[in-house]
Amino acid sequence: MEYETIKYEKEDGFVVITLNRPERLNALNHQLLQDLSHAHREILKDKEVNAWIVTGSPRPDGRPCFSAGADLKTTLRGNHDGTIGI
Repeated sequence: MEYETIKYEKEDGFVVITLNRPERLNALNHQLLQDLSHAHREILKDKEVNAWIVTGSPRPDGRPCFSAGADLKTTLRGNHDGTIGI
């Protein structure tokens, strides 16, 4: 499956999930959390997967970056029901 905000690579019994929002320092937003959740469900169903690794895409200038945490720009906008959250 193609994901919008992560890269999913499976090889020799393990999966590498790469957070892929380098322009936002891989900050967690709603879509990234949905993609991670779906990938997690796929891993749990796949009997060939023995281990999985989560890493982050490098910053645009090439420096390493795992994740800046929650994407505050999307969090502070609020949800449609008036609550704040991702």
